[in-house]
Amino acid sequence: MADNEATSSRFPIKTFGTGVLAVLLIVFWSQNRDRVKITFLVFDANVRIWIALLVSGLAGVAIGMLVRGGLGKD
Repeated sequence: MADNEATSSRFPIKTFGTGVLAVLLIVFWSQNRDRVKITFLVFDANVRIWIALLVSGLAGVAIGMLVRGGLGKD
């Protein structure tokens, strides 16, 4: 029972890591609010830098999952 008390009283590392990531995302968002012009083929748009980076990152994740064969497959 002493082991359970010792582990339950500690601050969970996942909670700490999530908090740190949340703070980093807020700092990133606040420092990248400028607008940039994005041109892709015949499409032009003026978007904030963080949105352009988010969309390109998500596209990279999607391409990686397609190349690997999707989720759950090794």
